Amino acid sequence: MATVEDRDRLLSSNNAVSASSSSSSSSSITELDLALKSDSNFRHTTEALHAKGSSTIRHVTVTCHGSFFMWRWSSSPRTAEEERQIREFFQALGSLVNLQSLSFVAASFGNPVTVPTELLVETLQRSIRLERLRVHGLCLNLDKDAAQRGKTLESLELALLQDSKLSEISFFNSFFGSQWLTASTISSRQQHPQLAFERLLSVCTTRLPQLEQLCIRHRRHRVREYPGTRLSKSVIQQVAASHSLRQLELFNFKLFDEHWEALAEGIWLAGTYSRLHELSISCKSFGLRACRAVADILTTSTSLQSLYLEPDKGTYSCGKHLNAECTNVLANGLLESNSSLQSFTLQGMPVVSLEAFVKMIQVNLTLETLDVTGYQSNSLLEQDLETHLKLNQVGRYALVHDESRTASRAQWANAIIAVEGNVHCLFYLLSANPSLCNPFS
Repeated sequence: MATVEDRDRLLSSNNAVSASSSSSSSSSITELDLALKSDSNFRHTTEALHAKGSSTIRHVTVTCHGSFFMWRWSSSPRTAEEERQIREFFQALGSLVNLQSLSFVAASFGNPVTVPTELLVETLQRSIRLERLRVHGLCLNLDKDAAQRGKTLESLELALLQDSKLSEISFFNSFFGSQWLTASTISSRQQHPQLAFERLLSVCTTRLPQLEQLCIRHRRHRVREYPGTRLSKSVIQQVAASHSLRQLELFNFKLFDEHWEALAEGIWLAGTYSRLHELSISCKSFGLRACRAVADILTTSTSLQSLYLEPDKGTYSCGKHLNAECTNVLANGLLESNSSLQSFTLQGMPVVSLEAFVKMIQVNLTLETLDVTGYQSNSLLEQDLETHLKLNQVGRYALVHDESRTASRAQWANAIIAVEGNVHCLFYLLSANPSLCNPFS
């Protein structure tokens, strides 16, 4: 990655950029860090980005400081020359001919930086080889006028479609709207981010055929009365039915039991075309209907490897713990699951009993990680759970799932070595294949 000194030399003049392109490939700059501050020199930076030597740049990170957008963009009045220079800078970023990865990050996540959405559009409209887009810690501002807001969102959709090679989109701790939202303006503006995120999710999962990673972690708003952003069930179903997604993360949205049902329906509709490996979701409620939907997902999906669930502890939480009926439904779903699931996490919601999960893991041969909390301590159950998870990690499925005993003696020996002297695991393995005790067999 280019150092600060390299960056300054690169962006100081056109000659510096041209010189870098004529040097050996080992010294060519492929990664570039840029900082947007109130004293940034946009004219020189833009000229350097357009220069011939910039063709080697493939990865760009733009660190946005609040001082820049407060004084250089939000200031009133703003001169036409200032606005032109800023827009040309964002256009130049997108014009980098070999740009593959672009990240916009806030200098401080504690205070989100407000960036006009149209500036992001200016960049995306010109990037034709972009594969990864990350927006972290930013507030993408939308116009107060409904008509203009609609045009901006439409432009964003078209810009994303321009980047048809996108394989990863990540919005972390970011949101659409205004960071200056107050309780008095909530009722009139809470639909803005919902519309923006729904349109974003829709275009990503239906019109970007190479998109494999979609991670959207909505920023929790500091206004207590802010109800959060709710997504429609149809959009959730649409996302789940994607044929290209391998990783999906949705956090800090208002998702309820009916959204889990829509998610299960979408995965069912995708059928064997689903390539989803990792699913991580936070939700406002997680009751019996949600548990049944998760069980349906586990029995339907043929590709899912990791499932992370995080029920919210806030206003819409579904109780202090997961009751016995819900626990049994989840455990049965894991029991009946296909052979792909390797990790299951239920974060933040205690379970009543560990017994149902222990019964499940005795039969499930593939689950390697199970993270549930809050149950009453029981050393025997915990030991049994730990033993079977360890056995799965060393390949229990390959050893015992086939009654024809096709696993080689070397596979069994490797498993014995891998359990690292765990007495309970050793007892299980030797009981399952007593011939291991016979040196002549």
